[in-house]
Amino acid sequence: MLNDVAAFKRKFAPHLPQERTKVVEKPKPKHKPKVLWIVADLAKGGIIRFLNNLIPMMMEEIEPVAVLFCSTFQIDEVSSSTLARFTKLVFTGEQSTTESHTMMYTTDVGAYQKYVDQCDIVNIMARGPYMPLPEDIKFGNKSVVMQFHGSCKWTLECYQYLRKWLTHTVGISLKSASVIPPGLPVDLIDL
Repeated sequence: MLNDVAAFKRKFAPHLPQERTKVVEKPKPKHKPKVLWIVADLAKGGIIRFLNNLIPMMMEEIEPVAVLFCSTFQIDEVSSSTLARFTKLVFTGEQSTTESHTMMYTTDVGAYQKYVDQCDIVNIMARGPYMPLPEDIKFGNKSVVMQFHGSCKWTLECYQYLRKWLTHTVGISLKSASVIPPGLPVDLIDL
């Protein structure tokens, strides 16, 4: 099929003056940061809805590595299956409380360091002292972000637990930012 004028002229009118074909180099792809999310679970609620909106919208800008979660107590099947189309879902806990959803995720007990090593940015949501990260986890020079949308005691406990690793905190509303103690930097995404 000839949908290029120059190619058409070369084929059907070789006796006419021919245009020179320009060689256009493709632009080099920009580096897309690789992002890992560490969450408590895939239950119905703000986190899974937020990830379902954020990850597909950011696919041109980021490369999702995985979403790590440690509890299968409740799984929002619809939201999780949607999210699984865009990134890997990895259960890192010891024992699953449900067998019905295992087609959506893989199990890799204690695989935190493996996935942290593959990414540029680690985004942690709703992980606190009751759902701890491995103490020997090494983030190196990666950006470690706590993203939160609540404005409750649990949010503050998560912040206090995670702050030794954090490089950034991101509140999803003005109200949620008020939980973080004054004087500490909080970026805001006010939806």
